[in-house]
Amino acid sequence: MTKSKAKLVNGWIEVPYVGSGPATVYIATGVQMPGRWRPAFVDAPRKVAKVRPPTERPGTIHKVWVRAGGTTTLVGQIQF
Repeated sequence: MTKSKAKLVNGWIEVPYVGSGPATVYIATGVQMPGRWRPAFVDAPRKVAKVRPPTERPGTIHKVWVRAGGTTTLVGQIQF
C-alpha cells in the first residue's frame, strides 16, 4: 500500500493540491465510501486543500477523497 497523502495538521485534514486554474475543491471522509462532500479551503502558497475533520471517536480510521473539476480521487486515510 502506498503512503497516505492525507494528513491531520493543526486541526485540519490536508491533502496535496496544485490546481491549474480556478476550481471548486471538495473533500470527503468515510470508512468505506465518501460521506458528505465539504468545500475545501485551497491554500495555494502551501499547495494543499484542507477542511476541518468531522467529529469522530479517537482511533477511528477513515479514508479521504478529494474532488476537483469532476474527478474524484482516493488520497489516503487518516486516524482520528
